[in-house]
Parts: sequence; structure tokens; C-alpha cells
Amino acid sequence: MEEGDTLWGLAETYYLVPFYWPHIWTYNDNLADPNRILVNDSLWLPTLEGAPGSLTAADRRSIAEGYLRLYYHMRAEGAPNAADALVGVRYYDASVLPPELRDPEEGTPAEDVAEAGETQPRAASDAEEPVTQPAPSTEAAVTSSGAYVGLHAGMAMLGTDLEGPRGHSNQQSGTLDAEFGNRGGIAGGFVGYSWSVDRWLMALELEADTGKVSWDHGRAPAGKDYSLEREESYALSGRLGYWLSSAALIYGRAGLARTTFHAEYDDGTDTADVTERSRGIRFGTGVEVALSDRLFGRLDWRYTDHDPIDVDYGSGEDEYTPSESVASLGLGYRFFEGSSRQAPSRDASQLGGAYLGLALGWNTLHTENTGDQRGGSGGNVLTVDRAGAGALAGAFGGYGIELGPAYLGVELEAEASRASWDTARRPDKRIYGVERGTAYGVGLRVGYVIDGAALVYVRGARMRTEFETDYEFASEGVSIDDTRTLDGNRAGLGIELPVSEHLFVRADYSYTDYEEYDITYGSSNGTGTESFDNDEDQFRLGLGYWF
Repeated sequence: MEEGDTLWGLAETYYLVPFYWPHIWTYNDNLADPNRILVNDSLWLPTLEGAPGSLTAADRRSIAEGYLRLYYHMRAEGAPNAADALVGVRYYDASVLPPELRDPEEGTPAEDVAEAGETQPRAASDAEEPVTQPAPSTEAAVTSSGAYVGLHAGMAMLGTDLEGPRGHSNQQSGTLDAEFGNRGGIAGGFVGYSWSVDRWLMALELEADTGKVSWDHGRAPAGKDYSLEREESYALSGRLGYWLSSAALIYGRAGLARTTFHAEYDDGTDTADVTERSRGIRFGTGVEVALSDRLFGRLDWRYTDHDPIDVDYGSGEDEYTPSESVASLGLGYRFFEGSSRQAPSRDASQLGGAYLGLALGWNTLHTENTGDQRGGSGGNVLTVDRAGAGALAGAFGGYGIELGPAYLGVELEAEASRASWDTARRPDKRIYGVERGTAYGVGLRVGYVIDGAALVYVRGARMRTEFETDYEFASEGVSIDDTRTLDGNRAGLGIELPVSEHLFVRADYSYTDYEEYDITYGSSNGTGTESFDNDEDQFRLGLGYWF
């Protein structure tokens, strides 16, 4: 608490109705006298299940219990008007009254609350007498709306399903069905208009970004070289969010995107150079945290599924179907004041201790694949970026300590994902792929608490992850099923937001780099070697419980 803070003022700020201040007192048993609050005292600010004008039964009971507590406190202090507090009890929930205090009349008109002269608790370090305040509003929370702008930067994971003919350029006797992809940085901005009513937010947002994110397929010294590069992107999305506290928002988004792609193809005879804008359907999620009355930070994830792109190189045509997931950090500015109508019921600065949680998310697996024994004589070497994606689910648990506004913690995590990629040359050529399985690890988190509303942190971990590699080369009689556990180094960042006294929501992004491995096989051209160097990008939303 700071000098001048009162329960009355906190209730007015976070609940819009100052008469709800006993709700705060009910949840702070350590505060014996609402008129004696000391600077630097720590209080929990419980949320309301409902909203001003539409309180739930639990809300009304909590406020009534606070007024009953006030009655007994005032009577113990010898206040002649102690009975006035009972008007508030009867107004919000008369059932909490003990039999000896019950009024035979049912209910109490709302205007009687003002006539009874409800009092304002004193401010911290304030010795003045309580003053009478107006009756509580019974209207819904005020609606706020306005424009906002911002900048963002992050990591884009580009994936592509490719289908096309393969074989001799003039005979096209086979087909290729493969997944490619890579990762790269993007930067851009966003502008939008939002409407907030009570704890809900609706927004319409336009975003733009650019970045040279590309994958390449090369075969040297002679063979097919082709690639796809993702360039600028524009999108219009709708957002629906829910205010977890006065400064913390969780939201989902859906909309349409238009992205420029540049494809190249060269097999020594035929060439193609295609630039095309592809439409896409975009959806995603994210969290925002207020940094001041107008500034806010954002951690956002979005996935876009694009329309196919045709690449005609004369003797054949390939179909590229791109998709991408983007994790970004943003900094925004609202052209209006105010965010939420609720306060966190647990201050984010009270995060010390043990916790457990569950998480769901999206995992993108990228592999730098190198292989020899390519071409008819086996004299070529293949170098290619491959990628695939899939959902993940996991659990986490840890212990943290507070060091002022700083946070330090250790965390265990376990997860499962079926992110995978495959490539198939038919008939009788190589068919192989990599699938990522279960993982577990241990790591550290270092964070900083922003105004008691959110914990922003970075993390590092050592992971052990299972990978399964299937490799078949039918014409050479090769069939390999390789399962191994690889060590990897993980780094990431995230935001943790209190939801209630014990629950919290977490959003985080991480990158993990694994050790490289080889698979060898025998063929008519000698011993072949296939190398796989895996890394992965993850975005997760988690729900946790503080003990």
C-alpha cells in the first residue's frame, strides 16, 4: 500500500463502486482495522465473479460479510452509529446475519444505504474522520473504447507442403510429396480499435510485417535447386479478450491474411521465378499486460494457412501450399485511458513458493537434412530444410523465490508432441521422415514483476527428447526404424498472469536446439549417410496452481 491508499479508493478504482470495499476486507483477515492501513502493507485484491449491477450470490455474500465485520468492529470501538453497517449487510445478503440481528422486514431499499451513511475507511497514514459517500451505482460497468497502435517483432516458422512430378526432366516418371520449412525473424506493426465492456474486450486490428523467411533445396554438383521465401504480410483480424485483472488481458484472434511469396526453380534445363500474393486464414492467441495507463506489452502467437501457389517450370508444375506460425513480442500505445474493471486477487509480487500446471500449444520441428548418394550415379549431395508442425501437451512444476520485484525459480517440465515431417519420392525412391515424441527437462526462470499485475520472465532448460526416424529406399532394399533420445538446450520467454488467489495463466515461447545425428545404409553405390540436425519452436498456454 502507498500513502493515501484506502479500501474505499481501491474498490472505486477496480470495481467502479466504492461501496464494495468490504469485499477486499473480507479477503484480508490480517487487517484488523480498515482505518489503520500502513504504507507498504500487502493486501490481496479479490476479483468479482460478476460486475457492478450484476453481482453473483458469492459477491453479495462476501460484501455483506465485510459489512457485518464492520458492525462488530465499530461496536467494539464504541461507535454510536455501529448499527448503520447492518444496512449494508441487509442490502447485499441478509442471510449472513446471526438470528439476534435479523430484521423481521424483508430486504432494504437501495436508497437506505446512503441514508445510513456508509463510511469510507481512512487512507494509509491518514488520521481524519471517515466521511459519508454517495450510494452505490446499480448500472453496468462503463464501456471504454478507442484506437491503439504498436510495433512487434518475432520469429516466423514457415512450412510448405510440395507436390510435383520428379524423374528425368523429359520423362517425368515419378512424383514428389514432401514437407519443407525454415525459421526467420520478422518485424512490423499493428493498429486497431477496441471496445471494452466490463471484463470483455472486442477489437478490430490491422497488422503488417516483413521478413525474409525461406527454405532451400539444393543438390550439388548437379541436380534440382528450388526454394520458397516469405516476404511481406498483411492481415485484418478480430480479437475477443477477457480481462483477468486491471492490467492483464488474454485474447483470441481470427481473420484473413495476404502474404507475398517468392519461389525459384532450376534443374539445369528448366527454370522458374514466381512471385505471388497468397490469401490465408489466420487465427491465434496472446496476452497483454499494461505497462502504464496507455502503454502495454504483448506476447502473441498466430497461425496462417495459405492458398496453394503453382510454380510452372516448363516441363512440369509444382504446387506449394505454405503455412506459418509466428510468435512475437509487441509494444503498443492506447489513445485512451483505462483497461480492465477488475483487480488481481493475488498480487503477482506474491509468487514465491511451489506451483504445478498444465500446458497446451503448438510445436514446429525444423531439420537441416544432408544426404549423399544422390542422383543416378550417387555422386551428388543433398542439402535441404525440412519442417513439420503439430500440437503439444505437457505439465510443469517448480519453486520460486522473490527478490524484491525480481523472481528466481527452478522448474521441471514434461511434454508430448507429434510434430513431424515426411518426404516421399515414388515409385521405388526414398521415403523418410522424422517425428518428435516425448520430452522432459529441468531449467531456471528469471523474471521481473510489473506493478503486481504480471511476471515477465526468461528461461533456460536442458531437455531430453525422443525422436523417431523412418528411412526406406525400396529399390536398394533399405528399411530403417531409428528411435533415439537427444539432448537439447532450450531458451525462451513468457508472461505469467494471476487469475485468482491460487490460479495463474502463462503464455510462453521457446526455442530448442538438439544435437545432430547420422543414419548409414548400404546401397549399390556404396555406403550412404543421412544427417539430421533438429531444432524446434514452441508456443504454449498454461494454467497453473500456486500452493
